Amino acid sequence: MRTAGSLLQEARLKKKKTLTGIAQQTKVKEKFLRAIEADEWAELPNLPVAQGFVRSYAGAVGVNIELATALLRRDFPEAQKARPHPEISLARRALWTPKTTIFAAT
Repeated sequence: MRTAGSLLQEARLKKKKTLTGIAQQTKVKEKFLRAIEADEWAELPNLPVAQGFVRSYAGAVGVNIELATALLRRDFPEAQKARPHPEISLARRALWTPKTTIFAAT
């Protein structure tokens, strides 16, 4: 069965591009690209982020973006779709900024 990872890897190899080159072009970490190619979904943050990675990768290697994301959605585990990833910080920004300092001083 064809997967998003196999589709993208095949296209990358046909174009004779390296994962490092794709990572630099798409600004997606190479380890995430490698996980996509290997269908190692546990290495990816969650479905929306993985879809963004796959869309960027597909664009870089000339694969139909809609097909690649459809294959990803089909194969991505349900249990992982809403799981937070430790490498992506969801922490709130600090409330105290230079702008709030000016407002507090007046």
